[in-house]
Amino acid sequence: MNRVFDYERPKEKDTFLISPVRGITDEEKDFLDDYVKHIETTTGKGVHYPLYDTDQEDSIGLYICRQNRDGIRNSNDVSVYCNPTSNGSMFDLGMTFMAEKELKVINPVILDGSNSPVARFLRWYALSKFLNGDKEDMTAKVNRAWEIKDAAFVPLEFNGINPDFLFEFGMLFMAEKPLKLINRDEVKPTPYKSFENVLLHLDDLYRNS
Repeated sequence: MNRVFDYERPKEKDTFLISPVRGITDEEKDFLDDYVKHIETTTGKGVHYPLYDTDQEDSIGLYICRQNRDGIRNSNDVSVYCNPTSNGSMFDLGMTFMAEKELKVINPVILDGSNSPVARFLRWYALSKFLNGDKEDMTAKVNRAWEIKDAAFVPLEFNGINPDFLFEFGMLFMAEKPLKLINRDEVKPTPYKSFENVLLHLDDLYRNS
């Protein structure tokens, strides 16, 4: 049993919770711990809470991504705590979108007036609300999802760890399509788990297949 929970947590996970892990604040952690406890004790449904349910011991990052992909794929629905600065959350949202999962925002007030990529996506996909430019941005995501689904493999150009790139990478990862980096020399490995390391590993698998 996780030390923060004083009850027997359900083993089956009905809902996947997208939330910050690296860089999570004490305030966010307290809010999310209480949220998970409330859902599990009042509904009996299990929540896959990555801070505790995803094994974070991974020097590359690929194992973490695979665990979260399986958690999203096997869930009935996905909830998200929106933190516009969380890179991992944008990757997970790309996987959620590709898996066509129902999505709930548990802190929707943070989206009011925000023009961040994550806010634009969540207004459209989870709340069916739009601001100027939202529809055009989402149409591009829908078209890209169909391109990935139809592709035998996906040539991918790395343009930095940013929300739009991570969302596309998340879609590709959920689709489990072979990945070929167009500009591999621009992707630098890191001595710790990172999306760069995952990209390089997946590119190696394609080139050695």
